[in-house]
Amino acid sequence: MRVRTSALVAAAAGCTFGWSGATVVGASRSGATNEDTAECTLYLAPSHASPDHVGIYTGQSLESDSPLSRAPNAALHLLHLAEKEEESEQSGTSRSLLRDMSHSVRQGAGEGTDASHETQTRWLLLAGVRTLAKSHASGHGNVHMDESSELLPRKGGTVKMRTTRFVPAGMELLLGQGGKHDLRRDQVKEEGDDYEQADKIVDQLYQFLDKHRDLSPERQEQVLEFITKHVLAAPVDYDDMDDTEDHDTDDEEDQENISQLMPKSVGKLNYVHGNSEKGNTGGTFAYRNPHLVVPMAWLKKYGQCYDGIPNTLEWATSKITGAGMGVIAKRYIAQDSWILPMPLLHLPDGISILHGHASKQEEMVAEPLFNYCFGHEESTVLLCPIGSGYSQYINHGSKDEANVKIVWSKQEWHQTNHLLQSKNLTELAKVQNVGSLVFDLVSTKPIKVGDELLLNYGDSWAQAWEQYHFAHLERGDDPTTPGTQQDQPDIFSHYMEVPDELFPQAWRNLHT
Repeated sequence: MRVRTSALVAAAAGCTFGWSGATVVGASRSGATNEDTAECTLYLAPSHASPDHVGIYTGQSLESDSPLSRAPNAALHLLHLAEKEEESEQSGTSRSLLRDMSHSVRQGAGEGTDASHETQTRWLLLAGVRTLAKSHASGHGNVHMDESSELLPRKGGTVKMRTTRFVPAGMELLLGQGGKHDLRRDQVKEEGDDYEQADKIVDQLYQFLDKHRDLSPERQEQVLEFITKHVLAAPVDYDDMDDTEDHDTDDEEDQENISQLMPKSVGKLNYVHGNSEKGNTGGTFAYRNPHLVVPMAWLKKYGQCYDGIPNTLEWATSKITGAGMGVIAKRYIAQDSWILPMPLLHLPDGISILHGHASKQEEMVAEPLFNYCFGHEESTVLLCPIGSGYSQYINHGSKDEANVKIVWSKQEWHQTNHLLQSKNLTELAKVQNVGSLVFDLVSTKPIKVGDELLLNYGDSWAQAWEQYHFAHLERGDDPTTPGTQQDQPDIFSHYMEVPDELFPQAWRNLHT
C-alpha cells in the first residue's frame, strides 16, 4: 500500500484554516488522568475482540516499547508436539490448543545437536500475554514479543512482551500480524497497513492545520472534507505516473479504505491525533473500534489485576536451594487475601499428551510443561497456568511451610468455571476458550515482606520428588530441580495436585 501523504498537504496548500479547540474525553499523552493512575498495569477481563474469551487490557496508558509484565513467562520446550500418533478426540483437541499457543524455532547445526537434528522444527509453549492477547481481523496489533526473549530450541527460555505503539488506558492488547491467531494474514495485511497509513495522514493533517489557525471553523471543515473525499478517495490515474514507478492495481481500493478510516470532522481529527488536552491517542484503530477501549469502572468491576495485588510481588531468586527463581512478597499480605489470578489451559487428555511419550531411544520422556500443570490421580485432565509469569514460579512448600493455596475463581464473569466443571471430557474437549477456567491464588496465613510464596504441590508430588532426590544422591549426582534439564531421560516429572475437594466429579475418568 503506497499512499503519497505528501500529496495530501500539497493538495491543501492553497487553503488555510484555524484550530477548532474541540473538547473531547480520553487519555492524554502528556497529562496524567484518572486512568493513568490506575493501580493495575494490566487487567484480565472478558475480551471484546474475541467474545466469550478472556483478554488482557491496559490499566494505565503505556508508551510505545513499554514492557508489559513484571515477571517473564517461561518458554517451555514441547518435545513431541510435532510427532504424529493415533489421537483420540480429546488428545487431538489438546494438541491443537498447544500448537495455537506455541512458537516454532528452527534448530540447526551448532546448537548442541548431532546431524540428525539439523533443520528440525522445535516448538515452545509461550504463555502469558503472548497467549491471552487476541488478534483483530485487520491484523492490526499493539503488542509484540520482545527481542530480548530467550527462545532456545531444546532448552526453552523466557518470554517478554512489549507495546508496539502508544496504548491508551482501558484498551485491549492485540497481537499484530504474525500473531498466533493470524491465520488470514495474507487477506488482512492490507487493512492493517491501512491503519498505519491513516495514522500518518492524520499526523500530517494535524501539523498542517495547526499552522493555519486563522480561518473559520466552517472553512476548516471544508478543507478536511475536500482532502478525505476528493484526494484520498480519488481514483488512481496510472497514465500520469512515471514509468519507473510500480503500478499497484490495489492502490485505488486501499486509498478508498483509508478514506473510510479518516475522522470526518476537525474536532474528531484532533481527538484521534491525541495531542490535545484530552486526545484519544489510540489512533484511527481505536477511533474505528471504540468497543476495544473500555472505561476503568468496567475493568474494576469485571477484571482482575493480571500480575496480582499491585506492587506486591517480585520475581527473584528463590530462597530454596536449587529451586531457581521464585515469587517474593514486597509488601505484607494478610491471611485469606486474594493474590493472583491463574487462567488455565485445560487439556482433557493431558496425561497422555504430556507424559509417557517414547523417544527415538525408546525412553519415556515427559514434556517439561507437565511439571507446570495441575492434575488429579483419578483423571487424565491437566490444568496448566498460562497467565502472569508469577504463576509459573511459585515453588513447593510442605503443609507447614505453604502460605498460599488455589481455589476456583468466584469472579462474576468466571461463570464458565462452574459450567465447564459439569461437562464430561468429550464435551470439555470441544471448548477451545483458553483461559475460560481460572484459579485464584489465596493466602492461607499472613505473609511478611521478604517471605517467599509457597504452594503445597500435594503428597504424591512430594513423595515422587523425595524418591527422585534420593535416587540421584545414591548415584552421587546433584539432584536437579523439576523441569530444568530437558535432555536428561530421567528428569523429574510430576504434576501439581488439585485438592480433592476442588476437582470436579465429571472429570474423573480413571479408577485408582
